[in-house]
Amino acid sequence: MFVDFCAFPASQMELPVFAARFPKPAIVGYTACPPIASRFSTAEAIIAEVQKTVGVFEKQEDVLVIQNIEDLDNLGDRIGVVLGLQLPPMDANIEDLKTLRRLGILFTTLAYKNEENPYGGGYMTTKPLTEQGKKFLRGLAVAGIVADLSHACHQTARETIEFVRKNPGVRIMASHGGCHSVYNNPRNLPDDILSGIARFSGIVGVYNLTFGLSQTDDSLNPWLQHVRHMIEICGLGNVSLGTDGIYRQIPEPQARTHFERMKQFAPDDPRWPIRFPVEPVCLNSPLKAEIISGKLTEEFRDPDTVKKITANNALHFLRTVL
Repeated sequence: MFVDFCAFPASQMELPVFAARFPKPAIVGYTACPPIASRFSTAEAIIAEVQKTVGVFEKQEDVLVIQNIEDLDNLGDRIGVVLGLQLPPMDANIEDLKTLRRLGILFTTLAYKNEENPYGGGYMTTKPLTEQGKKFLRGLAVAGIVADLSHACHQTARETIEFVRKNPGVRIMASHGGCHSVYNNPRNLPDDILSGIARFSGIVGVYNLTFGLSQTDDSLNPWLQHVRHMIEICGLGNVSLGTDGIYRQIPEPQARTHFERMKQFAPDDPRWPIRFPVEPVCLNSPLKAEIISGKLTEEFRDPDTVKKITANNALHFLRTVL
C-alpha cells in the first residue's frame, strides 16, 4: 500500500485511466478539474467537470472514489482515489461546496498561479488572504473540505495559518510542494509555513518536479534533500508523497509534448524555468511508488520511516479528515 496526495494515472489532459501495471492497493489524490481559470473558475463549470471525472473512475472496476471512512476500510485490493482541486471555484457558496464534497472533493487550494482570485494569491503573486477568502475557509470547514496551501503565495499561506489558529475547525494541508529554504522556487513553502501546517495537524506532500526542487539537478537527490528537510521542520509524522507526476511509462516524444503543456502552469519567470525532464527519468514508470520506496530505504535504512512517508502518515491524516 502507498498513498500519493497528487498523482495522475495518465497525462493530465487525458482520461484518468490507470495503467494495467499500476500497483494495488493504493490511494492517489487526483486533481478532478484542470486548473485552467479561463475554462474552470465558476462552481457550475467545476462541478460539471468533477462529475465527468467521477464517471470515468466509476467505470473502472478496480477503482473506488473514497468518500468516507467506510470506503477507506473496505478498499481491499483496489485503487482508492481522493479527489482535490488545484483551482478553487471563484463564486462558490456553501451549497456549492457541499455538492463538491458529496462528489468526493476532499481538498482544494485557495489559489493557483496569478489568476484574478477573490480569496488570495497564487504562487506568482504576493497577495494577502482576503475577507472573501476567510469566508471561503469557513465554508470549507462546514462542507468538510480541507484547505490545500499548495500553490498559494507565501502571504496568503501565512495569513491562512493565522486564520486557522483562531478558527480551529478549518483543516489545512499542502498536498504537493517543496521547501523554499532548500530551493527558492516560489512554488515551495518557507519553513514557518511548513511548520505551521504541521502544528495544526496538517500534512505536507513532497513533489518530484525537477524544476521545483533544484536549479540544475534532475536526479532524485534533490527530492531526498527536500524530504529530509521537511522531516526536520514538520516532524516525521507529517510528511507524505505528493509527487505531482504521472504513474505510467511515457515514450520520450509524448513526454516532451506533456512538457510543452506544463509550461503554461509553471513559473513564467527566467529565474525558475521549467525544464525537461519534468520528473527524474527513473520515475518514468507505473511502478514509481516502488522506485521511491527503494530510494527512501537506501536513504533512511528504517522500514518504519519509509512506511510512514509512503503510506501511514497519509492514512492517519485521511482518517482524521474523513
